Amino acid sequence: MTLNTCFMQNLSFLRERKSEKQADTATALGLSRSTYANYEAGHNLPKADVLLKIISHFGVPFEIIMTEDLRKKCKKYFDKSIT
Repeated sequence: MTLNTCFMQNLSFLRERKSEKQADTATALGLSRSTYANYEAGHNLPKADVLLKIISHFGVPFEIIMTEDLRKKCKKYFDKSIT
């Protein structure tokens, strides 16, 4: 899995785990819905400042959100950290 593919799949997964719509997450991050949707679709990668906001919003370390398939790690990591 490429870095971009992993990141975009994780964004969608994390947003759904928080029961948020794209517009909700975008608003929380100070982005337009279309900008956020482009991140999830893999059309763009966020700049460093936005990436830090994403990491903070979801409470997931950089190296994990960028490199690991979180759908497979759900039970191990996320059941205890996402509220």
